[in-house]
Amino acid sequence: MNPTGGDEGAWTCTEEIAVESGGSYTLTFQAKLDGKLKRGLKAVLVFADETGRTVGQFEYAFNRKSSIPGGRFLLPMQCDAIQYALTGEPLYARKVKNQLLFMFNDFCQGAEHWLATNLRPEGSDSYGAVQGGRLLCAAAVSYSFIRTAQVFSQEEKERFYGMTEYLLRYMLDLRDRTEWTDREAQEGCTNWQTDMCAGTGFMMMALTDFPNRHTWLNNADFMLKAQLELNVNPDSSWPESIRYHHAALERFAGYAKAADNVLGENWFAATPLLRMFGYSAAVQTPGYAYFDGRIGTPPFGDHALSGGGEFGFFATYLADAARMDRRLADRMHHTWTAAGKPFKRLWGEGIALENILGQGDSYKPSAPFRLVSTKAFLDAGIYIFRKGFGSGKESYFAIMSSPRPVGHGHLDQGSFILYKNSVPLVMDSGIEGYFDSSTNWHISSYSHACLQFAAVRRPVPGDSGGGAINLSAGTYSLERGWVDVPRESRVLDVALGGETDSITIEIANPEGSGRHIRHVTYIREPDLYLIRDTVEDFTGKVLFSLPVASRHSVADGSRVYSEGAYGVDLETVFLSPVEAVRLEQGRSTPFFGSRRDAVSMMDYVRAVADAKHGFLTVLHPKEKEAARLQAGIRPDGSITLRTDGYTVYLNAASGPYGAALLRMERNEEAAR
Repeated sequence: MNPTGGDEGAWTCTEEIAVESGGSYTLTFQAKLDGKLKRGLKAVLVFADETGRTVGQFEYAFNRKSSIPGGRFLLPMQCDAIQYALTGEPLYARKVKNQLLFMFNDFCQGAEHWLATNLRPEGSDSYGAVQGGRLLCAAAVSYSFIRTAQVFSQEEKERFYGMTEYLLRYMLDLRDRTEWTDREAQEGCTNWQTDMCAGTGFMMMALTDFPNRHTWLNNADFMLKAQLELNVNPDSSWPESIRYHHAALERFAGYAKAADNVLGENWFAATPLLRMFGYSAAVQTPGYAYFDGRIGTPPFGDHALSGGGEFGFFATYLADAARMDRRLADRMHHTWTAAGKPFKRLWGEGIALENILGQGDSYKPSAPFRLVSTKAFLDAGIYIFRKGFGSGKESYFAIMSSPRPVGHGHLDQGSFILYKNSVPLVMDSGIEGYFDSSTNWHISSYSHACLQFAAVRRPVPGDSGGGAINLSAGTYSLERGWVDVPRESRVLDVALGGETDSITIEIANPEGSGRHIRHVTYIREPDLYLIRDTVEDFTGKVLFSLPVASRHSVADGSRVYSEGAYGVDLETVFLSPVEAVRLEQGRSTPFFGSRRDAVSMMDYVRAVADAKHGFLTVLHPKEKEAARLQAGIRPDGSITLRTDGYTVYLNAASGPYGAALLRMERNEEAAR
């Protein structure tokens, strides 16, 4: 507390916190400031060496009011509006009116600050145009419930309409976009304009007497349709990471629901919208015990493995899907059920009403659901090998190779994730947030199951100012002497079915000559993965990285044994010459019980080899009690792999890059 302007207070932490030299850390603290202070809160961190001698100091000043006042009313406003619709109690309608007027006043001030100064108000993104679009969506739905309640005076209505006009010009303009082609209407637009135009359209559907209503509505409507027609990939994916695919799908679907009700337009039939649901269902990961048996989606790019919350809005649109495609609706219901029948996330920027519009358990699917290995999502860049779908002991392998850069994607071409018995063993680290010091780590190739070319080490960049949104990999890899992989690659071949699944990917060296060919052969029955990394036109060292969800890993020469969770382990065996194999730890989003309680950490297998040798690697996911893999390669290129149940014979020299399965025997047959 500061009774007078001259008072100050301080707290000192007497406990020493161990940090690693050269590490990158995020300072997180809780501070409630009710107004502007002269200097604000100053955090001082003093660094000492092992002898206790001070070696450095870091200071950070925080002088921002603790809350964004309008933002906290978005969800209560929607709930009050629903309460009014259910009860007819005028108190709820008056609360909605007051919240609308307060939030619009607050947001208009933030928008004006940003427009006038080109700076974030209070250093916060919460007044950006995309947030304005989301605010308008929630406000429009809430207002539609109280429109006939007669709670606005004439003065209040004029003020409300004036603030709406100000925000609409923050979202869009009155140039007639319907005179343009679809491509012209959406050219230069991103997922920001999706929310901005959705908010504009929602508001104009709700305010039936608003000046220039039809122009605002037609412009927003036309741009959104153009985005769907031109941006949804042929494989039904949105051209961004899976997290943003779901964000776009949720917003488009909500708008389509309103357009059907208000305008009589069926976007589920007339646009590519509906098939976007099919992509989400088809890439689902196995139900996983850490998330109480719920499915998720592969966390490539700006995403994180979770317990299926991203499927919460599927139930809302089952009836819309069933009218157009009953088979798809069945798949959506099965997926929603496997995700634990989640509700949509209840937060201000979502539409709370959608949670009570869906059929949910009243929908009865007419057909079972089955997924197999697929190469159907080449635009998204995700190829999936599956075995045992729905059995509770599923094998799942997903690898990334996108022909074009994916929005909010990472530097992860050729990286993969791997499950055995529905337990993830090799996993993508995901991303924790855009304001954390860990963001560079998560985006860089160094945190993925990639092969990297050696490069000249780059100096560590200076402080970027702190607190700013971070969307870059920076020089995290280069500081360690390795170049990040590019944002696109080329699939040379995919073969699915029979005893093996396989894929061959070509990845260029973005810093000059050299190309990396990654060939993965999945031998289905014994669950073995043979990864052959061939490097051409490059002289130097290459790095192979493997992020393993392990409680404890041990390196023994060219082998690494990793103890996983839930009774499933992973053996990694390098059959080709390697110069060094070491283990590191790297942080991830929480998805398994790691050794550190506070921060989820995976074990990273790092192997270095001469480019002329590349890597020939076997991954053997196994149940804990199963025998360890016996593996050998002969001078003629033949490989023998022996597990508990099978002996596999391959020819690693077959073809330019791959490995041919010669034969496979059950071990009792091999013994005879």
